[in-house]
Amino acid sequence: MRLNNWSSIDDVVLREAHLNGRPWTPDHTATLTRMAGSGASDLEIARHMDRGVKLIGRKRRDLGIERGVSPALAAMLARMSGRKRRLGRV
Repeated sequence: MRLNNWSSIDDVVLREAHLNGRPWTPDHTATLTRMAGSGASDLEIARHMDRGVKLIGRKRRDLGIERGVSPALAAMLARMSGRKRRLGRV
């Protein structure tokens, strides 16, 4: 199978490394999965992994991983939901 002008899967990995600066290792993927699963946002993951936010989001979506919600954002959403209920808007 030929992908663009790259002749093998190894070439595709090298292409990704060239375009993104660093290839994704199994350890990087595990870190992304673990952090997103614990509620970390793409920004938090990007800072931890020293990668771009858009790259983290794209890789997360490619892997089928849901976006994490940081504890601060979860608390804010819970407060907003409670306010709406008290005001009869829900």
